[in-house]
Amino acid sequence: MKRKYLIASLSILAIGTICIVGWRLSDGQKYPVAKTANKNGAEKHNSESVVPTKPSAIETITNASLDWEQRVQAVRDLPIQLEASQIEQLFAYLEQPTPKDKESFYLVCNEIMEVLRKRRLAPDEYSINLMKLIESPSANPLIRDYAVQHLAQWISGMDTFAMESNRELASQTFDAMLVEVNDPANYGLTMTGTTLSSLADAVNKGNPDLADKREALGDVCMAIIQKDDYSAVNRSTAIQVAARLDTPGLGAICKTIAANDSAPVDLRLSSIAGIGLVGGSEDIEFLKTYADQNVFKYAVAGALKRLASK
Repeated sequence: MKRKYLIASLSILAIGTICIVGWRLSDGQKYPVAKTANKNGAEKHNSESVVPTKPSAIETITNASLDWEQRVQAVRDLPIQLEASQIEQLFAYLEQPTPKDKESFYLVCNEIMEVLRKRRLAPDEYSINLMKLIESPSANPLIRDYAVQHLAQWISGMDTFAMESNRELASQTFDAMLVEVNDPANYGLTMTGTTLSSLADAVNKGNPDLADKREALGDVCMAIIQKDDYSAVNRSTAIQVAARLDTPGLGAICKTIAANDSAPVDLRLSSIAGIGLVGGSEDIEFLKTYADQNVFKYAVAGALKRLASK
């Protein structure tokens, strides 16, 4: 009898509880969203999942955890008209410390400079920002080298701009790049040789407004050739560029270096090649004196062949 009474009491209590809960829910009272367990036993909300925000183009470009192909494509997909904040972020990325994955960094940076140049940014905006990068001793040396190449190409294309102010800007940028070549801190950097070669391209086949820069560039090359503080590689590049510019006096300097037993061998080889480029029949006997030396014989043979073809 007591057992039946207990069961009946529990049933009445359960029904009462259900009625109360139903009344409270119908009364509009809000309760926390129920939680269920996923397959791993962790709790999750029944509400809809939050859709992750798609990363911006700049975030994709600067994300070192992504493969370089994806990042380069993101650079190429940038819109023609870029926002000021996007341009600022891209230039800031170029100046950042070199990450562990250098190769990907180099590829992405090169593409950024290429795309920004082709996007036709305001002339002063492109030149000023790249010059800042070239002048920055803390920036990666190879990225500075890339910047030289892109800025020289930009100068070469300045004849497409009709405004006089833009032509003046090209001239000023050219001069600023030559200043960096004369900076002692850059004597040993490949950027110096790259600058000479790139500016020679601009003079020879680019902007006609830079024609009057030929003499100034040649003079800088002649000074570098004769200055021991520059690396032999940069001095050799200066010989090649001076030859391309038909700089007066180059042949005599090349003969002096070629005859100097204490000069670096590579520089002497470049000097012999330079004689072949700018010399004349009067230099043939001089060259032949080195024809029997193994280290010089191939360079001499090439120089003599050039002289014979003139």
